[in-house]
Amino acid sequence: ESQNHGLGTELLKLLIGISRREKLKCLVAEILPNNTPMQHMCQKLGFELHSEKGDEMVKARLEL
Repeated sequence: ESQNHGLGTELLKLLIGISRREKLKCLVAEILPNNTPMQHMCQKLGFELHSEKGDEMVKARLEL
């Protein structure tokens, strides 16, 4: 019911902005392989995704 309203995207944008203001070098996340909506959202916001065969998580990284 609370999905697909853009709240997650807005929260992640806010986190990116705070991270830039705090002069962090990058943001990293680990995403469950079956959570494709989160993977797509991260890609849309500039994260690079990486996983290798046998990995339990998809790794997302955004250089700031």
